[in-house]
Amino acid sequence: MTQAVERFVIRAGHEWAFIYVDEAHGVFTSYGSFGNYNYSWGSIGDRTLKQFLAGLNFDYFMGKTRRDYLRFDAEASVKGIKEHILEARRVGDISKDEARQAWREADDLEHHQSADSFYSYLCQSEEIMDLYGGDYCDIARERPDGDSRGFWQKIWPEFLKQASALTGNQETDGAA
Repeated sequence: MTQAVERFVIRAGHEWAFIYVDEAHGVFTSYGSFGNYNYSWGSIGDRTLKQFLAGLNFDYFMGKTRRDYLRFDAEASVKGIKEHILEARRVGDISKDEARQAWREADDLEHHQSADSFYSYLCQSEEIMDLYGGDYCDIARERPDGDSRGFWQKIWPEFLKQASALTGNQETDGAA
């Protein structure tokens, strides 16, 4: 016996998505104004796929369906550097002058919005490199891209409402 793939047509203001749920194979697919999202879950326990999806959080869902959803965030990266400078000064790891120089270098980093430009400038900053002991792996901060946030804020709640209404299952209401 072949089970049908369910299609959900989502409209949220000017945004839209066609979402397909294949319960038999654990497949979720979405095509819409915020991009494409898809994944196949092989084992979700005894829940339906729609129930399983309703319980997911943003990062897990995006990590599975849209792996490249994070973008470099220069502003947050500079903020993290400045917090590190303050902490290093607070515990006495650096002098007042070293902190001031590193702070100025961090201010200059704010003008480098791409990750390549940011790291190119960062690696030339002796003050900041010394502050981190030459290990700059944890400096970069990322944020979800606009499409992923838009999908989660506008499309996802509408999908959950439709999925809940279709199955009559209250477990999918308001989750996520």
